[in-house]
Amino acid sequence: MFINKFLNMRLPIWGINIDLLSIDQIIEAIETNLNTRRLPMQVTGINPEIIINSITDRSLNNAINESSIVNIDGISVVVALRMLGYGGVKRVACPDIFDILLDKANKKGYRVFFLGARKEIVTAMIANLKNEYPDLQIAGFHDGYFSKENEPKIAKKIRSSKADMVFLGMSSPKKELFIRNYLEILNVPLCLGVGGVFDIKAGLYKRAPKWMQEMGLEWLYRLIQEPRRMIKRQVNILKFINLFFKTYHMNRKVIPYAYDGLLISKRAS
Repeated sequence: MFINKFLNMRLPIWGINIDLLSIDQIIEAIETNLNTRRLPMQVTGINPEIIINSITDRSLNNAINESSIVNIDGISVVVALRMLGYGGVKRVACPDIFDILLDKANKKGYRVFFLGARKEIVTAMIANLKNEYPDLQIAGFHDGYFSKENEPKIAKKIRSSKADMVFLGMSSPKKELFIRNYLEILNVPLCLGVGGVFDIKAGLYKRAPKWMQEMGLEWLYRLIQEPRRMIKRQVNILKFINLFFKTYHMNRKVIPYAYDGLLISKRAS
């Protein structure tokens, strides 16, 4: 199993372990594994929907907690943790990790495999990426519409591609469970779920402008573009708000402390 040297920066809350890492630290950990030990590595981004579902879905909960790195992908989680006293917490969006890793793959020759979305979407994305990253080595791709019975076959296809990185453009919990169940078979130094990023890279939707991302309004931009899909998620947002208030009222005392220079706060028991 991949050894996370940043384990002392983990925050256990809501039944999962969150890594309080900057995007630079996450990229460093990924590249270190790519260039040295090359152990199977799962990076999982969490948002309110995933947190709520992980409470009742034991398989999803295990997939999250067995990941090498668990980053905060949702701004609502950041806001909640800051209100609970964890002042140094920041969002590390999976689309941002994806962009940085594609650039590194283009420059350093890492082989990438794309799994997810409809076939026409993933092929359109690849065509666009080849224009943006002319030296990108694509190990292979497969759409995200496959049955559970076909999972072993797809896992073997990815393994035989000798990919360095696998990006999964699928919804939760399918992407997390696929990685967890087949991580050893895949034998890939990085598996990262990126959700709906394939649609964006294919040109189907646009990502929010930088100023909206910085203000924590990316969810609003997505809601405008994908109202049906995003409205369904609002139920889990409400459940997460309820979870936050339960956590807040359990203990209001806050003790300041630091993790390797990252100033946060620890709630007293």
